[in-house]
Amino acid sequence: MDLAIIDAKIVAYLSNILKTQNIYFNVNGKYLQALQSHTNIPDGSIIQISRNNVRPSDVDKNWPDLCAYPVGMDYAIRIDVYETENDKGCRLIIHTKQGDIIWQKSIPIIGPDLFVQDWHPIEKSIIDE
Repeated sequence: MDLAIIDAKIVAYLSNILKTQNIYFNVNGKYLQALQSHTNIPDGSIIQISRNNVRPSDVDKNWPDLCAYPVGMDYAIRIDVYETENDKGCRLIIHTKQGDIIWQKSIPIIGPDLFVQDWHPIEKSIIDE
């Protein structure tokens, strides 16, 4: 799997995520956390999202109910939220697998943390499954 292709797909999807986050924040005063989209990290093939009904305990709707996204993806996503003394924000975490290597990228969606962590290999044990 070419990581640049996944980057292009994420860029195309980011406007949906941003719109959803802004609407959710205006209603709830916080950003929407989304747990990992797939039980198994896709390895280059399109895999249907397997965790549509999994959500954090403080969220009353599932991510698919709030934001349109592809039914199948060749990458997995989650959204981490954070809160500091002065601000709130959220980051998109993306995973894909090439052979035995799991790759991760982290990009800011909203908030003061603007650091982009480019693609890098990670240990499976640090993924929230």
